[in-house]
Amino acid sequence: MPRFQPLIQDAVRHLDRGHPAAAMERLRTVLRDDPDHAEANHLAALVLAGGGDLDGAAACLGRALARDPRHGRARAALAKVLFQAGRLEQVAGVCQEGVRLLPRGDGALGDLFNAWGAALAQMGQFEAAADVYRKAIRREPDNPHLHHNLGNALKMLGDPRPAAQAYRRAAQLGGSDALAPLADQLRAQCAWDDLARVEPLVLAQVQSGTAVVPPFGLLMGPATAAQQRACAEHYAARCFGAIAARAPGDHGARRRPKERLTIGYLSADFHGHATAYLAAQLFELHDRAGFEVLGYSLGPDDGSPMRRRIAAAFDRFADVRAEGFEQTARRIHDDGVDILVDLKGYTQGARTEILALRPAPVQVNYLGYPGTMGAPFMDYLVGDPYLTPHAHQAHFSERIVQLPGCYQVNDRARSIADSRPSRAGCGLPESAPVVCCFNHLYKITAPVFGAWMDILRAVPGAVLWLLEGNGAAMANLRRAARGHGVDPARIVFAPKLALAEHLARIRLADLFLDTHPCNAHTTASDALWAGLPLLTLSGETFASRVAGSLLSAVGLPELIASDLDGYRGLAVALARDPERLAGLRARLAAARDTAPLFDSARFTHHLEAAYRAMWARFAAGEAPAPITIGPLP
Repeated sequence: MPRFQPLIQDAVRHLDRGHPAAAMERLRTVLRDDPDHAEANHLAALVLAGGGDLDGAAACLGRALARDPRHGRARAALAKVLFQAGRLEQVAGVCQEGVRLLPRGDGALGDLFNAWGAALAQMGQFEAAADVYRKAIRREPDNPHLHHNLGNALKMLGDPRPAAQAYRRAAQLGGSDALAPLADQLRAQCAWDDLARVEPLVLAQVQSGTAVVPPFGLLMGPATAAQQRACAEHYAARCFGAIAARAPGDHGARRRPKERLTIGYLSADFHGHATAYLAAQLFELHDRAGFEVLGYSLGPDDGSPMRRRIAAAFDRFADVRAEGFEQTARRIHDDGVDILVDLKGYTQGARTEILALRPAPVQVNYLGYPGTMGAPFMDYLVGDPYLTPHAHQAHFSERIVQLPGCYQVNDRARSIADSRPSRAGCGLPESAPVVCCFNHLYKITAPVFGAWMDILRAVPGAVLWLLEGNGAAMANLRRAARGHGVDPARIVFAPKLALAEHLARIRLADLFLDTHPCNAHTTASDALWAGLPLLTLSGETFASRVAGSLLSAVGLPELIASDLDGYRGLAVALARDPERLAGLRARLAAARDTAPLFDSARFTHHLEAAYRAMWARFAAGEAPAPITIGPLP
């Protein structure tokens, strides 16, 4: 038996039993005599990484690989540690070298390919990531994780069909976690027949807890509010529970009243993005006497005017996209952030691991995600009396904070282009009614599309104006129209435009028809700001009540339907009544200067009052509780 084997085996037993300190004691004994011992360094790195010391873990693994470059488990562990630390280019190098050195059949190869592809994807190199996964699949064609990750890379390239094929293959190979992203890619194609077969399987997984289901997809389908919460709680526990267990504590030393609070905003969307178009003025309007406002950017710098505007709006602005989550959490903590506001939730580009480490005493879910995060490290969710009545508290793990008027901030500086295109130039009829929906196509469901086709049949000559999407989705929508007995030519797809030009363009429509169960959010505010009446259908979930909240705050609650028949009937009545539509437009024009929805300064005062109420509870040693903010002058 090799000299140190008994100590190594003893260390492994202690690790298996959850005793890292005892394991480390044995490993130090080995490393005192042989500082470069490969397996001892590998195991010591696991202990250090588990305790959050990524730099120490990386150093140990470097020594292990210097002694034994073909130590597959050590190499895979190093790739994981470097990924967590945000050292993505080094991840790719470590994995590439491992693939070259390790013999076929080494159990670490799959982990190395997965880490390599994940690092490339994190750097935005999605085609290169897909190539890595294809190469790995040629070696291990029956590995469901490789097919799943291939789907992850392919979906970012814009065509949901090959992504769906990859996820489907992963599911066939036993990868139960692939069903939910498969449903997402079918939804992106408006492939409703296939979706109807997969969606119940995903809901069954939520019920049984047998798979990790990303919560975002459930907002788009038939899941109840209770199912959405159950999904979010399971996802948070499985994906972030171990990280949350390493959080330093309850920030008890900071429990004191403060005249000036430090608010941190965390987002990947501080550029030309819908969230930025809503929130830019909020960052500018904060009262600097009472609040220091910091921004932490997880996403790309697109060089746009919006990026420059947002960066200038914060007292301090940090581009942290290249940092590991622990480094960013440490930065937020060291910056003295009192209240950390997450503007992402479980949407693309989120770094929930940062929040799991609890870098701030109070953490808030706001604006970017229309639902609960189900996470014990999130304290509050910002809503309003229509969107999140206190009777709905059971739908949320966070405590509801109700703002008066509307939860959604808006930017009064949003400009509308002076030049207005013609209907003919947009492929629209000059005199017939134009109903539109500029939501992403994945939000369209079969029942709502069926109602839209009923509306077109009831209003001769009317057309449906939609935002251009991927080719598969547009083809499927045209096919579905034909199945409803409607000429596909009555669906007109609009190309994407810059926001100011888009706002000028949508004024050509007569009525915006909302989606359900995931309503328009920024898109709804855009329509109302441009003076276009919007008809919505409200349900019980957050995502299905957003447009109703906006309509209530702009003085048009009569445009909120409570069932599909009412929605269909009101749409037909409005499309047939140009005078009524003109009256609604006139009310919207007046509302731009009077309605709570567009009073950005007053909204900011209300949100600041909410922040002060949250901090008051924390400073008093009280647990988070529902908060209602009354109207302020």
